[in-house]
Formats: sequence, C-alpha cells, structure tokens
Amino acid sequence: MMKDIRVISMISSQQQYKINSSIIFNYLREKGPLSRKQISIDLGISAPVVSKVIEDFINESLVIEKGKVKTKSGKRPIMLEVKGDDIFVIGIDMGKEKLRMALTDFNGSLVERYIGFEMIKNIKNLDKKIANEINFFLKKIKLKKPIKIKDIKGICIGFPASINSINDMIIDGTLYRNWEKLNFIEVLGKEFNVPIYLENDVNLSAIAEKRFGKGKKFKNIIFMEIS
Repeated sequence: MMKDIRVISMISSQQQYKINSSIIFNYLREKGPLSRKQISIDLGISAPVVSKVIEDFINESLVIEKGKVKTKSGKRPIMLEVKGDDIFVIGIDMGKEKLRMALTDFNGSLVERYIGFEMIKNIKNLDKKIANEINFFLKKIKLKKPIKIKDIKGICIGFPASINSINDMIIDGTLYRNWEKLNFIEVLGKEFNVPIYLENDVNLSAIAEKRFGKGKKFKNIIFMEIS
C-alpha cells in the first residue's frame, strides 16, 4: 500500500499529472497486473485521474489490458500490466574513464551493453559524439534483436556533475567544465525524437540500488559512491 505519497508544495496541474503518471506507472510495473480501481484505492489517486493516465499509457503502447477477472458479483474489472519486454530505454554513464551504455526493457532486464570512447577533459562536440555512439550501439543491437527507434521510449544520461532541474543544463561540472555549455537535450532530442533525461550519476545509482538491488527490502537507504 502506498497511501503515504502526498505532494505538499504548490505545483502546476501539468506537473501534478506527470507526478501521478510516474507513481501509477511504477506501481503497476512492480505490483501488476492490477485493475484501475485497485490502483486508485492503493495509491489514493482519484479514479478519473487513474483512468486518464492509463488511457494515455495504452495509447503510447506502455500498458496493455490483460482481460477480465472473475468476481462474485458486479462488473468484472479489466486487469492491466506494463508492456515490459518489448519497449526499451537507453542508459548512458558519462563516467570518469569511458562512456558506458546499456539497453534495458521496461521490466528492468538488461538487453545489451556497450563501452564507448574514452572520457578526456577537452573532448570536443561531446553531444554529437554521444549521438554517434548511440547510433552505433543501435546498429550493433539490431544484429541480434529487431528493435526499432519507436520501441525506445527514452534516453537517460548520468553525469558526474550537478544538473539544473529547471533548464536541464549541467552545472558544477568539476571534471569537465566544457560540458556546462552543451545542450544535450536539444541535440539528442532532435536526433532520436524521444525524451532525454539528464541526472547526476550517483543519484541514478542510488535509485537503481533501491528499486532493483539490495535496497529493495528497505524503506529508506543511504547510498555512497567511492571513486
């Protein structure tokens, strides 16, 4: 049960919808199959909002209906689950040594990994080099698995730097100051036409450990990276 989720600060209706969508998607991915009604009850989110979010997910081929469940009385609920094994995301780690890349499905299973160019302080046209590496990675994957660009729903890049959450620009790039002038979201968004996300690499590692690693069984964890 996740009734302790509440948003306190003042945010726009669009931001609230994105937050609700994220909560619903992750809950369905972890607990599904579930009905719309059960999601609404468990999360404390109104039925109309849940229905609208689920409708959007179905239209985006992120969620599928799995048929109806038998009940003793009343209307039989339609069960839902995340369409996890044939939609994908690309994760990129802009580490201190070499670029590392991985393709995973929406169930969190690793499909393919790739190690790219060496990270050097004065690397030029980094945003375009990343685009080239992604294209090379996709060509490599297609030799093993018929994946189309439309099957990839997002690209997330982890940087050893702070990220300005308002304009999605790198700030405090201690190791690579020239990164702060690059607009990765604009360049990669135009190239691949999918949502691009930038985040601090340690934050991403903490999230992964909480959701998929040994931190799963704990409500709160502290994650520390030593490098």
